[in-house]
Amino acid sequence: MNAVPTAHRNLTQELNDWEDWPEAWKPEPNDILVGEILSYDVGFTPYGEVRTVIIKQDTGDKVSLWLSSTVLLDLFRRHKPKPGERIGLRYLGKDAKKGYHRYHLIVDRPTETDFTPLGGEVDDSL
Repeated sequence: MNAVPTAHRNLTQELNDWEDWPEAWKPEPNDILVGEILSYDVGFTPYGEVRTVIIKQDTGDKVSLWLSSTVLLDLFRRHKPKPGERIGLRYLGKDAKKGYHRYHLIVDRPTETDFTPLGGEVDDSL
């Protein structure tokens, strides 16, 4: 069996480009973040480790996105944006009744259409 070669990251370039953690994105309701995912990392808070995403915005500025909200982390887990992909993220504010933060995430990639039943369909073929 032949192994398919994988592309290697240019670690020398990444280390030369590393300046420090970019400023964290701290959105207000309806703020939008659009840019390319550069990398993932782990940041440290008084509460423990948190996954982070380094994003180069369309403006050229870099920001760090701390996935400290379980809602935000779940969106990233579900959509699985990869380094090199472009994303759009909108902060929708806090839910008025339940108090959790709400976001909407779009990954700029072709979508696959899947019509596999999800379980809530009604069998009306009878």
